[in-house]
Formats: sequence, structure tokens, C-alpha cells
Amino acid sequence: MTVPMRRCASRLALAGMLVGAATAVGAEASAGGQWFRDGQRLPDQPWSKSEGDFGALIVLSDEPEEFLARWSRPTPGVSIRATGAVRRGVPLAPFILFIGCREGAAGVCASSFDLEVLRPDGTRFFRTDRLELWSGKPAPPAGTLGLSIGYAEIEIGPDDPLGRYLVRANVRDEFAGITLPLEQTFNAVGSVRTVIGSGAPGLSDGEVNNPYGVVIGPDGALYFCDLDNQRIRRLDLASGETTTVAGNGERGYAGDGGPATEAALNMPHEIQFDAAGHLYIVERDNHAVRRVDARTGVITTVAGTGVAGFSGDGGPAAAAQLNRPHSIVFDPEGRLLICDIGNHRMRRVDLTTGRIETFAGTGERAPTPDGAPLAGTPLNGPRAMALDPAGNLYLALREGNAIYRIDLERETIHHVAGTGEQGYTGDGGPARAATLAGPKGLAYAPGGALYVADTENHVIRRVDLATGVITTALGTGERGDGPEPEPRRCRMNRPHGIWVDEAGALYVGDSEAHRIRVLR
Repeated sequence: MTVPMRRCASRLALAGMLVGAATAVGAEASAGGQWFRDGQRLPDQPWSKSEGDFGALIVLSDEPEEFLARWSRPTPGVSIRATGAVRRGVPLAPFILFIGCREGAAGVCASSFDLEVLRPDGTRFFRTDRLELWSGKPAPPAGTLGLSIGYAEIEIGPDDPLGRYLVRANVRDEFAGITLPLEQTFNAVGSVRTVIGSGAPGLSDGEVNNPYGVVIGPDGALYFCDLDNQRIRRLDLASGETTTVAGNGERGYAGDGGPATEAALNMPHEIQFDAAGHLYIVERDNHAVRRVDARTGVITTVAGTGVAGFSGDGGPAAAAQLNRPHSIVFDPEGRLLICDIGNHRMRRVDLTTGRIETFAGTGERAPTPDGAPLAGTPLNGPRAMALDPAGNLYLALREGNAIYRIDLERETIHHVAGTGEQGYTGDGGPARAATLAGPKGLAYAPGGALYVADTENHVIRRVDLATGVITTALGTGERGDGPEPEPRRCRMNRPHGIWVDEAGALYVGDSEAHRIRVLR
């Protein structure tokens, strides 16, 4: 975070100037200190208030130099471009525009304002008091719009959270005894760039072929499922070099007991590391979960037989049948959870005993009631999972077009997002009333957000778990490839795997764009 305060002499020639009352913020100033449009007084808004002969409004600009340059031009009006979103590293300045102030006995005004910015979680980003609005000078002529002398530039740094920030300003006319509390918000958005991939399928340090699951490994490298190359690959984020961790490029089910790099894989969808650093791979078309030993590099089967079906509960997981498993996570007890999507169940493997059981789902393709006990409740297409630090498990239902939270302690299931209908609606409102289209990836982010790979909408959605509000974090809703770096202008092509690192960076397997992107 950087917050340089602008009160130096070089700024005074620009800030604090007066102009006629025609602005692009859509209001006109009257001689009585009120805001008018087409001759009608405007009601107070959170960002614009007036009382008596004093009025003030707050405007946010991501081009403060241009803002001040426009303000300083000798014209009968000023055009103001305000912004509601800013990327990391781009300065944002809150400016106070005002009309009128009461003079004291000495014939000058004494007006100032306090400025405070709150992070998305409500904690203080910064605060500064007693910035100069208009002091030690006679009141501006009646009907004249003024710009505050003091202002601040805010910059969202690489370690600052993304999301909606609240800007508060208490604007005071000391001699009139008036304080106007103003509020404005802005969204801090990241920049998106390609980590690996050229937009065409391939196999090299710069190419991938339909990437799915992505994770940051214990060594800080990026591991990913290179689906149509039938490999698990490792990308050194510092050097850009890639190595193959598992898979020989052939589509099949072979190699158990030998080096993972010589084994045949069959459509590896997701990967996870356990607490000991062993790598687990879920292979959809082998109907199995396999494990790569962290020390020896040897691959073995943990669950599944290679034949689709449903059997084996209560017995050894390696002798049980799965049906097109897609996603895996480890619960807080270290047990392996599997989205057995073809069976419309979640299976659980005790890695100490090797035993498998059905954890959730009945096998029925039926709606999931909100707040229901997990036992006996149907799951329609359990596709992806993510855990939060409190041990809540989030579950995406692909065919159900919805997201649920599973309370692992009480074993109940709760509706989080999606109406069950397929669509792309609801941004800015309750996630439970929004529509999704085949969600296929989940990732929990520090600060209490859940990212959803809304695959068939070609976007990544973000659910604020505190407010329940859903927004689009990345993508336009149109199928395509870029352009970067603007997240909301960057088209994607059926994104699947997503992962959030400890710093809050979001990695996305933009599958059919043949890229892995990162949003910071």
C-alpha cells in the first residue's frame, strides 16, 4: 500500500481552483450551496450531500494528473471522468468538489475534510485527518464549484486484497458548523497474464494442451494436469522451465509400481498434495485415483480398478469401483474425498486403513435440499471441491448448477450459490439467486471469498462468503482467448481448474484456450 499525501506547493496551483458549475458528474451547483439538475434540487446521495449554503461531493479518479490538468484549464466548465474500479499499481485519488463556505470574522473560510479507506473485509486501509478543503481564503463566488486543496493518492499493492473498498470523507465547514459525511466505493481488480501457453496446443516450456487441474506444490512450483498430453507437469515459476512429473504421453492405464514418468495416464483431471508431499492424481477415464511417492517417484493406485462401476464400500479402496471421478481433496482428518460424479456420490478413503465408503450422495440425480442432513441427501453431479480454513467443504454440482457448503462437523449441507437453472445472471446480487452453467472448479481465497470456475459461461465467478454477493472476477461471458491484462475484458475458453495461493493470486486452467493464466 502506498498513500502519498498531496499538499505540496507544486500541487496548489492545480488543486483548489474554481470553475463554473458544469461537470460530468451530472450535477450543477446553485448559489445556495445545493446540487441541482434541470432546475430540480437533487436529493442527498451517499457520495453527494448539501446543507444550507454548503455542499460537497466525492469523485474517484484513476487519472489524477489528467483530472487536475483538466480542472486547471481556463474553460467555463470541466469534464470529469470518474472511475469505480482500479487495478493494482494504478494510483486512485479521491477528490472533494464543493460549493459555498461560510466566512469567519476575518473574512476567510475554514473548511477541511478527513479521509478514510476500508478494505473489503472492513478493516482500515488508511486514514488521514484535516486535509485542507478551502481555508484562509474568502468564500468562492456564489454558484462557483471548487476543488479541495488537499488530496491523497491510493495505490493497491501486490499484497493488498482485491474486492470492494469503501472511501469515507467527513467534509466540514467550520464556521457554519456543518459536517457532511460522504461515501464512495471502488473495486480493486487484478491484472491477468498468461503463465504458460501460446493459445495453441503443444508440449514445451511455453505450451500446454488443454490444462485442467492446477495447484501450487510444497516447493512453490505450479503443478498442472496437461490433459490432452496425458501428463502431470511442473512449472518452475522463477525460471519458466517445465518438467514431467507423471505420464508418458500415452493414453492408458499402466505403470503401477514403477516410475510415474513411465506410466500411462487417462484424462487426469485434478491433482492434490497430501501433508507429506505425496502427489495424488484423479484420472477420469481410468476411473481411479493414483499416488506418486514424494521420495521415490513411484506411482500406485489408491482407489478404483480401472473399470467403471459402483462397488467396494467398506472394503479396500483399490478394489472398489468408481465412475468417472473428477475431483479430490483431503479433509481435515487427512482422509481422501473423491467426487465420484458418474455415481452421483462422494466417496471417502481412510488412507491409514485403505478402506473406502460413501461419504455423501445417494446415486440419485435429484435436487439437494438446503440445510439437509448429509446422509440420504442426493447430489446431482458432484464435480469439484474446496476446503476453507475452518474445515467447511464447498461442493460444486455440475448438473445441479449450484454450489453447496458441507458442515463436516454436523454433516449438514447448505446452499451457497446457483438456482439450479443454467444461465449467466445475478452479478452484484445474492449468489443463491444467480445462475451458473456447469461449474467445474472451486478455490477458497484468503479473506473469505470462494472462486467458481463457471465453465460453460467461460468466466470465473467470485462469491463473497460474508455478504453472499456474487460477481464476475475474470472473463466476459464470451468464448475466446484474451486480450490481457484487463480481467473483465479477457475472454476465456471453458476454464476448469482453479487455485488460489497464500498471497491471493488466482491460477486458472483456461482449458481450450491452451493457457494457464494468473490473476493478481
